[in-house]
Amino acid sequence: MYMSLTKSNYISGKKGQFFLIGALLFSMVFYLGISARFSENIVVRHSDLKYLYNNIEKEYTHVFNLGLNESDELEKLVNFTIFIKNIARERNINFESLVIFTKNDTEDLEVTLINNFDNQINITINVSDDVKNVSLNSGSYTILSFSPPDEFVMEIMFNNTKRELLLEKYKANIYFIISLRRGDDVIKGDFLA
Repeated sequence: MYMSLTKSNYISGKKGQFFLIGALLFSMVFYLGISARFSENIVVRHSDLKYLYNNIEKEYTHVFNLGLNESDELEKLVNFTIFIKNIARERNINFESLVIFTKNDTEDLEVTLINNFDNQINITINVSDDVKNVSLNSGSYTILSFSPPDEFVMEIMFNNTKRELLLEKYKANIYFIISLRRGDDVIKGDFLA
């Protein structure tokens, strides 16, 4: 009898501790469940600038080809750029670009420049020693006309950038310069297709 009484006293003395541990576990599970359900997920994105850059590089070419097929290159490229700017803004990324494309519907070559930088740029286009200087406001475009040979070098100069591109007159070409920036993370690049 002495044994059972001691066991009984021992267990009854621990009921309060078991109750406290159970209440603590229940409140922890309840808190974690509620906070996980209603809190925003914070995701640190280290690689999304590079991922977005690679997608933009690939998709600009597709959009340009779609525009060529529908004879509406300029509108397709402008709409796509607006779409990219909105996507980038949602991710707190500053997106800027300069798009240059060439095509010929006549004997002359049309060179279209689209400025999507946040500021005005002064750009010089040299096609087979025919030099044209253009000042483009942010969000604007211009179309220049040249009469080059079948194969030519187009020299592009703006800000501190200088590029020489070997192009063909009877082939549609697109060249773009892209800048993606979030804080100190910056990706810049250019691509010719």
